[in-house]
Amino acid sequence: MAKRRSTIGKKGKHGREGVDISLAETMKRRKRKILSVVLVIVIVVAILASVYYFFFLSKESDDDVDVLTSSSKHLQGYPNDTISYTYTIHNPSSKSDVFSPMLFGLPSDWTIIMPNTISVKGKESKQEQFSVIPKLETAVNNTYPFKLNVTSANTQKTSSVDFEITVYRLNYGVELVCYNTTHDADPGRNVLYGILVRNTGNGEDSFSFSYKHLPPNWTISFEFDQIVIPGYGSKSVIVNISTHINTSKGRYDMDIMTTSSGGPTASIWLNTSTVKDFDARTIKEGDRIQVNYIGYFPDGVVFDTSYAYVANNTNWSKTPGFTRTEFSPLKVATTTREGDYTTVVIGFKEGLMGLKVGESNVVRVPPEKAYGDGLWRIFEIDIVSIDN
Repeated sequence: MAKRRSTIGKKGKHGREGVDISLAETMKRRKRKILSVVLVIVIVVAILASVYYFFFLSKESDDDVDVLTSSSKHLQGYPNDTISYTYTIHNPSSKSDVFSPMLFGLPSDWTIIMPNTISVKGKESKQEQFSVIPKLETAVNNTYPFKLNVTSANTQKTSSVDFEITVYRLNYGVELVCYNTTHDADPGRNVLYGILVRNTGNGEDSFSFSYKHLPPNWTISFEFDQIVIPGYGSKSVIVNISTHINTSKGRYDMDIMTTSSGGPTASIWLNTSTVKDFDARTIKEGDRIQVNYIGYFPDGVVFDTSYAYVANNTNWSKTPGFTRTEFSPLKVATTTREGDYTTVVIGFKEGLMGLKVGESNVVRVPPEKAYGDGLWRIFEIDIVSIDN
């Protein structure tokens, strides 16, 4: 009996110790389940919160969206200038809409250029532009505030942006530049000159042309009857002079003039010499020739030349990085390259055809006949020799 009590009194597999272990494991399992449930709940809540934020809180109502914005609210210019502002229309609706722009507050005699209506697809934006041209008689050195309104066709709501324009006093001025004022001419043939008109005034201006002292039976024509140039800008004009076949040998001076719409005038003398005895040959396809030339853009900026006096004249604008240290006639092959004789762009080559040694030409070359870079160029060409 004593032995049995001794055995029963021990903590065995099914005794108190076993019960404590079983309870501990059960509690751990419950805690893990609770933690798992809590974790799942947290994840679900986070997902729901994210969905709610992105689909509800982060979504602005149509009334909260800026329909009309602009980054150019205050510009300046001169009477007769075309002053352009940009603005952006945003359509907050999912449906396409048509907006009507309107300016308010500018003098009634100013010119306004803007579209009547602007179509914008749903949830998209479109950048637009309007231009203002102050009248010449505008009171200058003043700032004019005005407002742009755009009205939605769908909602009839109007959005507004305030703008300003400062109009300064317009000064007029002009000068003429010619890179080569003297050319030889065979009587009965044409001689061309390139003239650069510089607007030395501070606002856009228009210029017309005239001449004096043209020899009898000669004719003259200008590439443009009138040109418009922005303030402090420049543009080139080609002058074509036709000599008469019975012209006596000598040097003939002509006075070429331009007049600003504001009044100032400028003039330059062109000299045409008919002293030289010209060879009857004219340049044709297949010839090898030598030429001197000046290449410049329509605004007069020189990009290349074989003349030292042009390259070294600091008063004449050059392209950035312009350098030229050797000056000699360019050897040109009119078909394919032959030794030192190189080929030239199509427009340059076309300007050579039909010329005699000693004659000159000025050609305005479009991009597709030059370097294909979208830029027009002007070449003044003097024929030095035909080397066949």
